[in-house]
Amino acid sequence: MIYLLVITLLAVSFITVISIFWGRRVKTSPRIIVLHSLESKSPDISGISFQRFEQLLEVIDEAGLTFGTPEESLRDHTKVAITFDDGYDDLMQLAPLLRKRSIPIAMFIPTAYIGKHNDWDHFLARGRRKHLNEDQVRELAGLGVEFGSHGHSHRDLTSLSETELRKELELSRRVLYELTGQEIVELAYPFGRCNRQVRELAARLGLARQFGSSARSIDGILIGRIPVTKFDNSFTLNRKLCGGFVSGIEAFKSAIISSFSHLTPVVRSHPR
Repeated sequence: MIYLLVITLLAVSFITVISIFWGRRVKTSPRIIVLHSLESKSPDISGISFQRFEQLLEVIDEAGLTFGTPEESLRDHTKVAITFDDGYDDLMQLAPLLRKRSIPIAMFIPTAYIGKHNDWDHFLARGRRKHLNEDQVRELAGLGVEFGSHGHSHRDLTSLSETELRKELELSRRVLYELTGQEIVELAYPFGRCNRQVRELAARLGLARQFGSSARSIDGILIGRIPVTKFDNSFTLNRKLCGGFVSGIEAFKSAIISSFSHLTPVVRSHPR
């Protein structure tokens, strides 16, 4: 019994210290949100409903914050950047909103899957969701959406040789440039996975701003983001944005949730 009490106290102390530390960092860190899908019935925790997304916009407005691009958020921490990874076609729900309201949105998409279904495995869920097609990418770019690299074939970049990594990133940048006319200078790591080789080579290739899938930043290159999931509500969204102890708990929880996606970075060689 005493051992259980000691272990519990140690665990609570550890979580408290980490939460205080991360809560302070949130106050002085860029506010960059990462989402994946606007389909609440998706088979994993990363999909939220469009109604929940609108609730997120209200929370940002009510907190006295404004919207900005990831680059603007890095310079001005009162600006909140909204980013989406993977580029599922349910993101077309944003089009009517973007026609009515100028909100900067950044999307990181794996270019080999444009117009195709995803086929990478996840040990909690295995989805076959459709990605944006070329026309949809062009339409969103025309509405002001900023696109960035998510690799070409959604492979774990840390598993690749330097030659494979270079090809994966260069091909992704070229395809996106040809589709959107945008200079591609941002990268979000597939599965949130990176190492020094990935960070440094990507930077040499012109991908100056690189984003992870949790609040943790590394080396002044990897920029942390704030994940939003099915578990979030108005209270947790506000805390994630505004800092403090509860924000630290939310950041710690998000890091644990994000780590599960690191367990199964398995993809097929040829997207269908």
